[in-house]
Amino acid sequence: MFCGKCGNEMTGNERFCGNCGNPIKVPLQDTLHRQQKKKSSSLIYESKGISSIRKNLLIISSLLMCFSGVGIAIIANYYRSGAKVYSSLGELGTIGGGYLFDSDVRGKITIFGVFIALMGIACFVDLFYLKQNFFRVYDDHIEGCIITVIFFVFKKEFSLKYSQIVDLQKLHGLGNHIMLRIVSAGGNYGVELFEDEEKVYQYIRSNIEEG
Repeated sequence: MFCGKCGNEMTGNERFCGNCGNPIKVPLQDTLHRQQKKKSSSLIYESKGISSIRKNLLIISSLLMCFSGVGIAIIANYYRSGAKVYSSLGELGTIGGGYLFDSDVRGKITIFGVFIALMGIACFVDLFYLKQNFFRVYDDHIEGCIITVIFFVFKKEFSLKYSQIVDLQKLHGLGNHIMLRIVSAGGNYGVELFEDEEKVYQYIRSNIEEG
């Protein structure tokens, strides 16, 4: 870049020519680029999906419920063959055998077994939807998407400035979760952290206190 008055070569960051003092007009495209760069947020932390612990537990639970449900239904409808009785005249018939339960009880147990098996299949389906979870921490705000599957899929997306968050709490239990309590109505947000949990927690808390 050169000065339009004296031809002095410049780096492009100056507002005035260092040789003659002539004001330098910055091209509009460069100005917009700098403004956009200032407005862009820096990503500090990101997590997606669910933790490996929850994923493995869901898979194990799904398999157990599927096999248990099928097993219950099979046992409820198991029919035992009776023992044949013979005499000098030939076969007289059979004794014993039959179903383990009467028809009413058998039907209820079968329905229960099918329900357990379907719940196991639902857990597998949950894994597909839970992959859409995400949580991102920026230097000026946080955003995320929470998927909850309880017979129906509930999806909640949020984007919050630190000034909108009233409090931050750690949740004890499976995985590393934090609860965000916000100013306006709409409920709290519980998110899961996969790594650097303490650093992320302290970073968010410091920004809340500063905000």
